[in-house]
Amino acid sequence: MKSKGLLKKKLINLASGELVAVLVFWMNFFLLKKWILTTKAFISISFSLFLLTFILIQGSVFWLILIKRISNPGFAEKYTGQIYKILKKLDFILLATGIFVILLNHGEVSTFIISFSIWMFALIEWVNYYKLQLSYSLNPVVLLKYIMQRKLRKSKIANEIDNSFDFEIYGETLEEAHKNFKTKIVDGQKTEFVPDGKQGIPPKNSKFSLVNYPSKLGEMPMYITAKENNGKKYPAIIYLNGGFGGIGDSKFDWDEESPKNNYQGADAFKRDDFVLAIPSARGENANPGKYEMFYGEIEDLEEARKYVASLPYVDSNRIYLVGHSTGGTKALLLSEYSKGFRAVFAMGALPDFFWATEKPDEYGGVPFDLTNPREIAVRSSLRYVRSITAPTFHFEGQEERRDILFEPMQKAADKYKIPFKKYRIAGGDHFNILYPLTTMIAQKILADTGAKTNIQFTAEDLEKISKNIVK
Repeated sequence: MKSKGLLKKKLINLASGELVAVLVFWMNFFLLKKWILTTKAFISISFSLFLLTFILIQGSVFWLILIKRISNPGFAEKYTGQIYKILKKLDFILLATGIFVILLNHGEVSTFIISFSIWMFALIEWVNYYKLQLSYSLNPVVLLKYIMQRKLRKSKIANEIDNSFDFEIYGETLEEAHKNFKTKIVDGQKTEFVPDGKQGIPPKNSKFSLVNYPSKLGEMPMYITAKENNGKKYPAIIYLNGGFGGIGDSKFDWDEESPKNNYQGADAFKRDDFVLAIPSARGENANPGKYEMFYGEIEDLEEARKYVASLPYVDSNRIYLVGHSTGGTKALLLSEYSKGFRAVFAMGALPDFFWATEKPDEYGGVPFDLTNPREIAVRSSLRYVRSITAPTFHFEGQEERRDILFEPMQKAADKYKIPFKKYRIAGGDHFNILYPLTTMIAQKILADTGAKTNIQFTAEDLEKISKNIVK
């Protein structure tokens, strides 16, 4: 409590000090105004003083915000960085304008000296607030020492800006969002993705069995490599395939090995050491419900996880989620909706669905009401990154440009200390990373036998994945 008291006292001194400085400057200006003999001189000096005042008040307000955060952590956190980001740019424009104002209006040499000195003071304060902290002590030797030793720290406002976002990160969980919001599916809206009406049937020569798991809308089919109930517990992998339409699409060749440059058939997980489950969801195959595109399907897939966890031969503490492309997008959303996965591996996902709405043909059209921004937000894992509780990893090939969309998601995860990491695979694209990557994921799951997951990816791991890409 004493430390908070000292911090509050320091911040009050900083905030009040800036305001007192502003008051003193303007009092002197009005006291000496009679000595300013020309209009140009008045403009030159008053503009510089206005600029300095504007910057000092920004500093004072920021210290007041920090004072408020002592008793109310997170106060104005959503907007402060964004507002000061705008002010930083505005100040820079005004500083540049000030040079021209001084040069065009100074007249006398004395006027120029006074105006330029005030302008320099404003520039120093701007650097002190928005770039590097310059105020350490009343003794200028201390500042010189920091400069010589290159130990100048980034300013607090600069950190506030760096930790702010151009988008809203929601405090509610994705599960809470689903409880509080009902999606509106627009009948007849253009979309290429319609159910084919065919029941998902596992390939004849595969090790898959067809089971039905219960959901809110009724039973949904799932392929699963079932085991004998002999008391042995196996780790389970729930695999979400790419594309839309369900699990019966012949392009996945569930009974054959996929080509190594497009390894979409979950082949790495078809082994005796695992239970492999490939579920479908509402609106797919001949399933009940309407296709909702990354919303209600997430609720269904959580029910699929619960079903898998209930199987007597499954280790319920070792259920992993793997998804590619649209399946990767579902995996990220499910990692935010569910707390039942030990680790989540997403590949080639889309974190921000606002991007897709700008390019609606990218997904063949959407079935929901595009006029409601809430519809888009609840399908964007970026907005709900704070909901992630299990270690979650995203991978994309370096050649895939959409990977840049994960930069802000990683930034938000770092700020809130969320167990999310994104990786770019050198030399890879959306498809050819799957073979070496899923092979490595399978190995890491097999070795993950402790009380808590120990899975991580090193620089050496990423290099190995890159070297094993088949083009």
